[in-house]
Amino acid sequence: MNTNELNKRIRKIDLEQVLKIFESNKKPELNNVIEKIRKESYSILAHDEKNIESYDLLLIVNYNELTGYALNSERKLKNRDIITYQFCRFLSEEFKNLNEIILFNTFQNLLKSTYEMFGFFCVNQYELKELNNPIFILKGKKAVEKVLTIEPISFFKLIFNKKSIIENEKGIEKIYLIYDLNDNLFKVGFTKKTIEERIKSISEPTIKGKKPDGYFGVMVPAVSVKQCHFKRYCNYI
Repeated sequence: MNTNELNKRIRKIDLEQVLKIFESNKKPELNNVIEKIRKESYSILAHDEKNIESYDLLLIVNYNELTGYALNSERKLKNRDIITYQFCRFLSEEFKNLNEIILFNTFQNLLKSTYEMFGFFCVNQYELKELNNPIFILKGKKAVEKVLTIEPISFFKLIFNKKSIIENEKGIEKIYLIYDLNDNLFKVGFTKKTIEERIKSISEPTIKGKKPDGYFGVMVPAVSVKQCHFKRYCNYI
């Protein structure tokens, strides 16, 4: 994707602009950030109150100061989901505690709810895959709108260089991952055991001090940790 196109669509929002947005749109989630009840606020603002053809995706934060960023987007924008994801990657680089996958899914779910409010029938790629020759009941709906979301485990597997994946051998130092389905966080560690042995022997407190609700192991050579850029995708390392 053209970086210039993304840059043209992103703008920074300062304190004065945040307050102006709130004055025009009394959103409780934004008020919570202004009042320091919460640290982040995610919202979608339609450019025309009668339709959702163009809109802004907004992230407002209140860490040390009240600020944020907006992405100018459109319903029929080519590569809309890619541009949204690139925006989320940009945000994760600006605010190191934010995860681009979680950001993306948050905005996409908000977008789905907003589209539905404006009369569109929304599906995601998982629902489409489950249906053979899908027939949608569109009575009273304007159109079908596909809204992409990311399944974290499948996505995380893609970031590994296929050449770096090794056999599940005992005695070779490897990186392992534990994924917690409750909060989409990964725990990263090192082991010389096989995946099966490591899972069986897990006894130390995990992300939330308890055994994760659903997990899987990915083993790669320990030297590949930098190549895989773990810190970009993990909230815990």
